[in-house]
Order: sequence, then C-alpha cells, then structure tokens
Amino acid sequence: MYLEGTILKKGDVKTYGNNGFQKQEVIIQIEENSPYPQKIPVDIVKRNLQIMEGVNEGDKVKMDINIRGNEWKDKIFVSIQGWRLSVIENGNATLQDDFDRAEPLTSSEPQADEDEDPLPF
Repeated sequence: MYLEGTILKKGDVKTYGNNGFQKQEVIIQIEENSPYPQKIPVDIVKRNLQIMEGVNEGDKVKMDINIRGNEWKDKIFVSIQGWRLSVIENGNATLQDDFDRAEPLTSSEPQADEDEDPLPF
C-alpha cells in the first residue's frame, strides 16, 4: 500500500524507553484536489528514519506504508508506518523544472561535421 500527497509536517525524531526506540511522525495530506483533503499521520520508526533525510515540508511524495494493529490492555491501537519514500516534487519545483533550468553541457572536443559518419562501422 502507499500514500501519495504533500508533507505538511515533519516532526522531530523522538527516543523512547531504555533501549533507545526512535520514532518520527510525519503528516501527509492526501486527496489535495478534493473538497475534503485528508491529513494522515504516518510513523517512521527505527532504521527507516533514514528515508526522511533530505525531505522537507511541502514536498510531494509517494510513501509505501504498512498498517499495524497492536493490542495493549484490551484495546487495539492502529498505526500507519512508512518504510519507503520517493519525492515526486521538491517543494514547488518539479524535477522537470530543474532539468529545464539546467545549463547545457559543453564539450571541449570539436563537433563532427554533419557529413561525417561518427560511427566507425
């Protein structure tokens, strides 16, 4: 399963317990073009914390998730855990915009004439 939306809030990494369990909460807004957009809290835990490096609030992302259910004192708690992330748009700029703004590469080698066949066979 996955969620696709915009990172609204990127919480701080928090450490719990004596064994150093770490967790970061991220709020993703989905259904942005809907009259009723949804704000979904997603937990990033343990070794998956690295997927949030370089991701900022405002980035549009696709996040693979697992839905987890845990029982504690006769209650069931549901959480959504993110485990893989790819950035679709970086803030307000898309990757295509970055490509369009890039300067063309220049080569120090002379260009072949159009009449010459550049392939040796």
